[in-house]
Amino acid sequence: MRLVECKAHQSPEIQALFARTFSAGKGPAEGEHVAGLVRKLMADSAIEDVLSFVAMEQGRIVAGIFFSRLTFDPPITAFLLSPVAVHPDHQGRGIAQRLIRFGLERLKARGATRIFTKPARKASPTRAVIQARIASRCLC
Repeated sequence: MRLVECKAHQSPEIQALFARTFSAGKGPAEGEHVAGLVRKLMADSAIEDVLSFVAMEQGRIVAGIFFSRLTFDPPITAFLLSPVAVHPDHQGRGIAQRLIRFGLERLKARGATRIFTKPARKASPTRAVIQARIASRCLC
C-alpha cells in the first residue's frame, strides 16, 4: 500500500470513493452530500488551505482524508481533519489509522501545530477511538 498526497487529476476517483463509502454506511443522500463536499474542497480551496492524502492499492484509491486550514486569533497553524473514507471492501485493516498518521507527519513538516476533528454523531467503536485520540492534538 502506498500513501501519497492526492493530486488534482484524482478528483473524480476520490469523489467516487467518498460517495460509495458514505452511501454504504449512511445512505445515498449522505454519500452524494459528502462527495459534493470533497469536490468543493478540491476545486474551490487554495492549495495551501486544503491538504488531502490517499492510500493506493494496485493503482486504485482505497482511502482518503482531508485536512482543512482553520484560522484563529492569535494565529496558529491548525487544520481540521474531515472527511475520512475507507472503501467498504478495505475497512477493518487499519488503513485509516495509517493514513491519518501519514497526514499528521506531513502537516507537522509544513509547520502545523494543532489538529482538530469533529466526532461523528454515530461513530463506530473503532472510529470513535480514533477520533477521541485526535480530537485536539498538538503536533509540537
